[in-house]
Amino acid sequence: MKSVLPPSARAGRFGGEEFLILCPNGKRDENLALMEELRGQMKSIRIESLGAERLEISISIGMAGVAEIGHADGDVRMVMRRLIGLADERLYLAKKQGKDRCVA
Repeated sequence: MKSVLPPSARAGRFGGEEFLILCPNGKRDENLALMEELRGQMKSIRIESLGAERLEISISIGMAGVAEIGHADGDVRMVMRRLIGLADERLYLAKKQGKDRCVA
C-alpha cells in the first residue's frame, strides 16, 4: 500500500478484513486512480500454496468523498461517520457486483 499512496495519505485496519485509507489532499479522480492502482498491485501478488495452485489476492473498494456528504456544520465526527458509512455501502456494492473492483 505504501508504494502507491501519497505521503499525506493514512491507512490502517478497520475491522477484521477491512482497511480505511484517508487521502486528505487528493481530488476524486486522483483518488479513484490511486485505488485502481492499489487494486491492480494487490492482484499481481501471487502466494505459493502447499498445493499446485497459486493463490491470488483481490480487493473490493468502496470510496467516498467529503463533497458528496457535505460538511455537517463543521462536526468532524459526523463527517467521518457519514464518509465511512457511504464508503462501506459502496464496498458491499463492489462485492455484490462481483468483487475485485472499486465503486466510487
